[in-house]
Amino acid sequence: EIRIGDWSSDVCSSDLSKGDWTFDVSAKDIAEQTSDKVTLSTAVDTVKPVITAANDAGKKYIDRTATNKYSGNLTETGGSGIKGVYWKAVKLPAGETADTSDIASWSECSVNAGFTGWNLTADLSGLEEGEGYRIFFAAQDNAGNISETKYVDQYLDNTAPKVENLTSSYGVETKKQTLKATITEKYLS
Repeated sequence: EIRIGDWSSDVCSSDLSKGDWTFDVSAKDIAEQTSDKVTLSTAVDTVKPVITAANDAGKKYIDRTATNKYSGNLTETGGSGIKGVYWKAVKLPAGETADTSDIASWSECSVNAGFTGWNLTADLSGLEEGEGYRIFFAAQDNAGNISETKYVDQYLDNTAPKVENLTSSYGVETKKQTLKATITEKYLS
């Protein structure tokens, strides 16, 4: 037996529509003898997954050292399955979408066993206090299709307000009490 060489043929996924495909390959030599046919079945997934995103506490202003939880729904109808759900924080002002070409560098969220939802307990301690961030989320399926990005805007406030100079003045006859204080908040909304 003599090995003649490897054979290949490019089939672009843009030439194939979504669905199941079967490829049959056989070879014919110079003496017109034909090999047995070898079959490969594969599926093409061109459908982006769809996700939703929310801050579980529903708060826009959060303590960056607290446990910040996010979750959402996940739909994948292309047939290849979910590879993962990813997130990254971008300092505001930010656009409505994030560049997902570098999704491999984003942090990963947990995906539930049925691939219908995801959740994240985010560590935001490395982000700058007093700043706003857009937390972007995107899903990727096993075919490489990436969902549209979803986001939650968060403002990080780790400083409690201060109450100072509390004074009172009251009149015994009027039974009226007036309290005065100075209240300061570093990151007032």
